[in-house]
Amino acid sequence: MTSALIAKLFELSHEAAHKNLAGVTHEESLFWPSPAGNSINWVLGHIVATRNVIMQSLGTAAIWTPEEAAPYERGAKPSRNGAGGRRLEEIIAAVDQSQNAVMERIRALSADDLGRHSPTGTVGELLTILGFHEAYHVGQLGIQRRLIGKDGAIA
Repeated sequence: MTSALIAKLFELSHEAAHKNLAGVTHEESLFWPSPAGNSINWVLGHIVATRNVIMQSLGTAAIWTPEEAAPYERGAKPSRNGAGGRRLEEIIAAVDQSQNAVMERIRALSADDLGRHSPTGTVGELLTILGFHEAYHVGQLGIQRRLIGKDGAIA
């Protein structure tokens, strides 16, 4: 996998997230599907929290502090009424801000950089795993969009 292909994965994910979020209000983002699942607000916040890992792995400052990311970390017990979370507009802004930093840094990676050791194999493998993780959650945003009564955003 090349840095250009990894960057493309994150680029497509970012575009799909924006399409899935188009027209979604903060209040709609707090809807929790039944019998199971997470809200749009939590899933998007989880993407930002995971971007912290990506950014730190790339030697770039995290987008949120650990305290800001905590409500959106895997295993967190999110509030069903949005308490302790952030406004959807703030989360979208954080995704966009992180996108610029992530894309710039990934595009600058050499083959040697991608082959460097990371906690889960190589840097390239880590970025591929985290890119898949993000795309998985962006797909959930598309399903959640329909659950709140909006038309599908991606044809």
